[in-house]
Amino acid sequence: MNNHHIVSALAVMVAITMTGCASYTVQPTPKLDPTAYAQHAQVQGVYVAAKAYDTAKSCRSVFNDNLTSRGYVPVQVAIENKNSSPLIVYRSDMQLMLSNGQKLNPVSSKIVVGHFQNSVVGGALLTGVFGVAAAEDANRKRAATFKEKAFPAEIPLAPGQVKTGFLYFKVNPDEMASVSLQVQITVNGKSQMVKVPV
Repeated sequence: MNNHHIVSALAVMVAITMTGCASYTVQPTPKLDPTAYAQHAQVQGVYVAAKAYDTAKSCRSVFNDNLTSRGYVPVQVAIENKNSSPLIVYRSDMQLMLSNGQKLNPVSSKIVVGHFQNSVVGGALLTGVFGVAAAEDANRKRAATFKEKAFPAEIPLAPGQVKTGFLYFKVNPDEMASVSLQVQITVNGKSQMVKVPV
């Protein structure tokens, strides 16, 4: 095999490798039952459950990325309205309370996903159009996944409805011991704060 063939073969191998690295597989969102899950609380007939994904394995099982490696912990929240009245739950009314009393607000999915996007420039330099296409496709899938799994800014809940989503917190996984999620629930104009162990 002459040098030209060797270089061509190496280029193809690099392209295949880089394209594989740039791929992104969407993982299913696990179900979280607000009334059956051990870590739950209720107020005014509204049940709230919260589960932290604070290990590399648990993060990859949902996001295909280890969010903890960049200092983020996703917390899945599920809320069920067993009250007879409709209500609206706002993401801005949710905070993570650490054991030292510090309260953390959720971070936008755009900020979190930005740490995991593939370099399109790098793909162009190493693999040309195939690398760029693979990187852009993976970036789109990743951004869409992080956004779709996120708890929306506001969620209307009719009686009997259940809604779930993830909150992203900028926190060291080592600080996740003895933490709780605070959620403000307002039913018929009456607001109450519920604390859920995470």
